[in-house]
Amino acid sequence: MRQHIERWLGLLGSGLLENWQDDQAIEAAIEIVGEAQLSDLREWMTHQSHEDLQELDATAIEVCIWMARADGIVSEAERMHIEELIAASHLDRATVVRVREAWERRPNLIGLADRLPHPILRELLLVLAWQTAFADGRLNRVEQGGELLLATLLAVPEERSYALRHSLGAISRRPPPLHPPSGAPLAK
Repeated sequence: MRQHIERWLGLLGSGLLENWQDDQAIEAAIEIVGEAQLSDLREWMTHQSHEDLQELDATAIEVCIWMARADGIVSEAERMHIEELIAASHLDRATVVRVREAWERRPNLIGLADRLPHPILRELLLVLAWQTAFADGRLNRVEQGGELLLATLLAVPEERSYALRHSLGAISRRPPPLHPPSGAPLAK
């Protein structure tokens, strides 16, 4: 499931489905936020400039860095998760450098909801941040507090945050497919 959620950044920005994993990423997003909501987000993103999409992706990754650093310890699994997000995002070189510099400091999340103006984008980012915090297989009290703060900063109401968490939990417990659909390329 985590690898599908990581692909959201690249997919939402480009709208291009490259393989069966992209299809599964979209299916996961639909199950979490709903098909109509995801369609609305994708339509909204088609009207954003390349620079705006780069900034949205960079902000999303910085939020995940903030979440990984919430407990003061960035595990190797969390670090790998962030690196996979950077790779999936298709950021330009200068933006990648800026995002990597965020490892040295705690990213500033003031005005976060304003920088991520679409409510479904904020919801998907909250789920992505949860996946970052849980990349090492554990969620401690500080990370749990970080989740609550992040939901507030993203202007995701508590009830909606709970519903998103429930949806993520339901699809995370499903066993992964044994193999890709017929004719689909295998993951690297």
